[in-house]
Amino acid sequence: MAHEVRKIQHEFPGHFIFSADDYKTSAILNFYLDQMVYGQNIIGKPALQFDYIGTNIQSLSGRNALFINSIPDLYTDQDERRFADTLRQYFREVKQVYTIDVSKGRKLVRRWLVYQCEGYRPPE
Repeated sequence: MAHEVRKIQHEFPGHFIFSADDYKTSAILNFYLDQMVYGQNIIGKPALQFDYIGTNIQSLSGRNALFINSIPDLYTDQDERRFADTLRQYFREVKQVYTIDVSKGRKLVRRWLVYQCEGYRPPE
């Protein structure tokens, strides 16, 4: 998954990356990528360790982002697509740009939706 995110990020230079599934996706990407990957504090929610590592989300104001949305139910992503609508409170524009599927053999084991989010407005 980190390999796919790196490839996508080359198409969207300067975008910061965040996820909102508590901490799992953000923590994994922080481990594998050579940059800060943010948690759900970007959208005003408690973000476990991401609330304590000294990130200043206000400094991201106006920037563009890639939102990586984890899909727990591989075959029904309607709730996750609706969740992306909540991002519009914090970004001027939000659009889905990719789906990342991870398989083990022929079996699909995980899916992520990737959104480009433009014009970040941090929570107050």
